[in-house]
Amino acid sequence: MIAERYFSKLDVEIVTIRKAFSGDNFYQVPDFQRPYAWDDDQIDELWDDIYNAVFVDKSDYYFIGPSVLAKFKENHKELYKIIDGQQRLTTLMILFCVIRDAFFSDSKIITKLSDNKLPGLIKDIIKHSTLGEYRLSLMKWEDHHGKFKREILNGIKFEKIGKKDWIKIKKKSRYLYVAYRLRDKINKLIEKEGLAGFEELIKYILHRVLIVTIYTLSENEGITIFQTLNTRGLDLTAADLVKANIYDNMQDKKLFISQWQELEGISRRLGISVTDILTYLAYYLSAPDALKKTVDQELVKRLDINKNADKAMDKIIQFAGVLESLEDLKIKSHILISLSYLPHYWWKIILSCC
Repeated sequence: MIAERYFSKLDVEIVTIRKAFSGDNFYQVPDFQRPYAWDDDQIDELWDDIYNAVFVDKSDYYFIGPSVLAKFKENHKELYKIIDGQQRLTTLMILFCVIRDAFFSDSKIITKLSDNKLPGLIKDIIKHSTLGEYRLSLMKWEDHHGKFKREILNGIKFEKIGKKDWIKIKKKSRYLYVAYRLRDKINKLIEKEGLAGFEELIKYILHRVLIVTIYTLSENEGITIFQTLNTRGLDLTAADLVKANIYDNMQDKKLFISQWQELEGISRRLGISVTDILTYLAYYLSAPDALKKTVDQELVKRLDINKNADKAMDKIIQFAGVLESLEDLKIKSHILISLSYLPHYWWKIILSCC
């Protein structure tokens, strides 16, 4: 009965890419998500899979993987917050923008299309043709959406680049780097399969690439479902979830950003992740009991983040500072030097209690 009550809130649907980005559907990447981070391996795998499905295996359909979406109604919009699948959907949106700016901006290409509605379809997938709003917005955290909008959605300004420029582009912008790589892949596709092959690929992506979409009515339920799925994407960490929770509940966003950057600085100096620090803090706070929930859930409860986000952030910074001071003391203490040879880090939690 419990499972039935829980899953009655869910709606599972298999949709094409075109259907996903049609009507009044809009997508938003929440602030607790990691920034876009796909690299060569993920881009190559996605491209090769779709290419092989079209030209090698000639598959009727290709399943791009599951997406978990929290569904909301916002004015005229059907707004879906992306709990899982943001890396794939963002990559596809970059691909559509590349097609729009590098290929469908060329009248010679457009005149050779057998389906003259394609350029309009691509534009509507990127930006609602009537409402004039972009269908995908990234997290506001550190203005990721502003950068994505300026560099990709508003129009990609491609320049001639040499082999040495790739590293510079990658350092400058992950979005632009992926755009250049996808443009190169399309150019190679056209050389091999011709414009007809290029058009075939676009139609296949729009109408035969499928997403198994799981809809839920809240972000928390979506996260729970997400954590049970194995995907190609990058898993959310405890740090991602705690960061989002504190960010949402703190009044002074600028203060939070500076404090979180301070926390990241401490983690770099210690050579451990922010998630590691939060995990140690969760065990420290829960002692002598074992953790009864996930690290992020334990911290939200024990630090009362929803009501006292400012104090929670101060506590996290204070604890991280204690860990760093122990690292400094290790140079002066033979006992601490000896403890550091242990094959784990937990001894620092014990000393943090002193």
